Amino acid sequence: YIEYESILQTLLQVSMDSHAPAILAKSTNRVCDKKMGPDYKDHNKKYKTHKMKTLKTCDRILEQQEEEKQKEAKGKQENVTILSKSQRDEICRFGAFNDKGSSLLNNRMSKWVRQMRYKMANQTALSRHQGISVNSRLQYFNDHDIESCEFTRDGDGRHYEKQVFVRLHLLAIMLDCISP
Repeated sequence: YIEYESILQTLLQVSMDSHAPAILAKSTNRVCDKKMGPDYKDHNKKYKTHKMKTLKTCDRILEQQEEEKQKEAKGKQENVTILSKSQRDEICRFGAFNDKGSSLLNNRMSKWVRQMRYKMANQTALSRHQGISVNSRLQYFNDHDIESCEFTRDGDGRHYEKQVFVRLHLLAIMLDCISP
């Protein structure tokens, strides 16, 4: 979650190095909170309201994981990046597996794609790969906003079997538009 844009950058570089004819950044699925199972609904409600007890528990768990990571790295004499308190707070507040968390990640991805396209358009040497503009090949596919909660089962809330063919059709059209 914290290094999301860095991961996207790595994936973009791999795509460019493999001479991918199209580079598509797909949004995460919509999470229909109201269709999730009962355990999930309870946890989600606590995160949505940012209840202090829930956030403190989340922070404590992340802090313990970080301490374990440090101990393991020290034994192996490796360097390890440790999350700061503010990073842990951000994960606990916004990194939950619900539609708010999904939407925040999608906003970050969309913004990153726009920034990369702008950056590549202004760097001629970088923006040409196999004679095709990477800028025009890199697109954001907002699959999240075409998904509808009415098309996911109760107890699931993340998968949209009834919309698969429509989504694939839109994906095919988009790929056709950006492929050379």
